Formats: sequence, structure tokens, C-alpha cells
Amino acid sequence: MDKVSHLVKFVKYDHKTIESVINKTIRFSTVYEFNDFNERHIHLKQPIECTEKLKSHLENPNNREALIKRLDEDKMPFETIIRHRENMTNALRNGTWKNEDEWKRYSNLVVSNLACLKMGIFCASSIKVFDTNNSKLMVAHYADNLKGLAMIYKYNGDCLLKKVKYGNDRKAHDQVDDLIEGKNLDAFSRKFKAWKYEKEYRIFSNPGLSNIEKHGLELKEIFYTDDFDKEESMPKLTQIIKINDNSYEGKLFIARLITVFEDKGPGVAAIENFRLMPVSDFIKFWDKNNNPN
Repeated sequence: MDKVSHLVKFVKYDHKTIESVINKTIRFSTVYEFNDFNERHIHLKQPIECTEKLKSHLENPNNREALIKRLDEDKMPFETIIRHRENMTNALRNGTWKNEDEWKRYSNLVVSNLACLKMGIFCASSIKVFDTNNSKLMVAHYADNLKGLAMIYKYNGDCLLKKVKYGNDRKAHDQVDDLIEGKNLDAFSRKFKAWKYEKEYRIFSNPGLSNIEKHGLELKEIFYTDDFDKEESMPKLTQIIKINDNSYEGKLFIARLITVFEDKGPGVAAIENFRLMPVSDFIKFWDKNNNPN
């Protein structure tokens, strides 16, 4: 794997982002919150064995109800799919899922959803995403159409970081126990080629909020665009600066991203007052020269 020193997370500016900056946390989401619905469906080898661990997991009514709740939330406007999910819900509640024929009918959906419920994922990009104009696409997609932020984290290598593999082939998984225990990271580290521009990396944990230090991360820089704060008094930027002073002793580098047009090339992102230096190079330069250690 390429050596990774920094990651960038493009985010919407809202109360969740503000709280995460103040509390120095990151959110581990499930694939149900992602914008690629293909990630909700794990390709499984057939037939799927109902292992003792899986059977024990499904014997627990709380686990079954959590799965049923997830299926109920994921409503699809197709009668055949709705009927299939209703039949599976009945099978889970009345115990007929233990029947071999019933298990064959529903095992794929059961195991896939159990795995997705278990796995929390923090998605970020390599800072090399700034080397092309794809970074502007990322800000548009993930940072509220240019009105959000680019959060730069330094990665110290203390936790497992998986580089996403891009391709149109799908690997079939058969390690059922690893999937339902949240141990099969490969099942959540592949995306179709169309997403390659994101240059994505992932860290895995339980779903929910977690302290960034626990995962080898440190927030170092925050970048914004012209569309971030258009009010004359700039209340959003003022709030970020206050958080920096109160929670980080002013150590965060906060700057505006601008566009630099190269000869015969597309406009790429640059940092205001440092327009001659690529963003990825600047981040490494800034941290090296402002690290007290």
C-alpha cells in the first residue's frame, strides 16, 4: 500500500460537523447511509451455510428485530421485493428460518444485511485528490455543493487503513462468521470503477461516533471555498476560528481554497496565498514546519 500521511474528509457544515470538530470525533457510518446502493449488497457464494455462530446470533430476538427494522426501513417500490421481505420477516419472527428450504430462500439477504449492520466505516480521500480538478467534484458532491468544508487529518499509522479497490468485478465471499462479526473488511473495500476519482481510503470500527486519536488521526487543517460563507460578517468562518482558539489553541490552519488555471489545463484547487504550491504538497510542508515535535 502507498504510504499515506494525510486524509481529507469533505463534509457539510452543520451542527454535527461543529460538534465533531469541538469534540474531536469522527463518525463511522453503515453502508445504508452511503450514496452507492451497490454497497448494500454483498456478493455471497452459494449455498450459504448457517454456521453455529450465525444460528446463535439469529436465536437472539434482539438481533432478529434489529435486522427486521433495517429491512422495513429499506422499502422498495416493487411488489415482488416487498412480498419477499415480508415473507422473510415472518420467517424470522416465527422461527421457520431454521427450516432448510426457508433458509435457502432468505439466507443471502439475511447474511448481507447482518454484515452491513455490524460494520461502521469512516470514508476519506487521499490528499492526492487535490492534484486534479476532481477535488472540486468532491467538494460539490460531499460538501453541500461547495458550501461545506474540507477537513484534513494527519494519519499516524496506528490503526488499519484500507485502500479502496476499484473494478467492475465482484468478489464472492463465503466466510459467514467473519461477515457477521465485522471482521471481513475486504467485503467493504471495493467499489465500481466509476468512483475511482475519489481516491478513497477507509477505517473500520463499530457504527457511531469515536474519538479521532483512537484511530490514529489528528485534525490539522480546515479548508473552505468562496461559497462557504457569503454573509458580510462571515458568522460561519468566525465560529470555526473561535473553535480553533478554544479547542485547539489556534493550532489548526484555516484557509480558503481557490482555483488556479494552468496553461491548456483544467483549473485545479490551490490555497489562498500559496497558489504556486499544490495543495497536497502544501499540507505536508505546513505540518513538517509547524510540528512542535
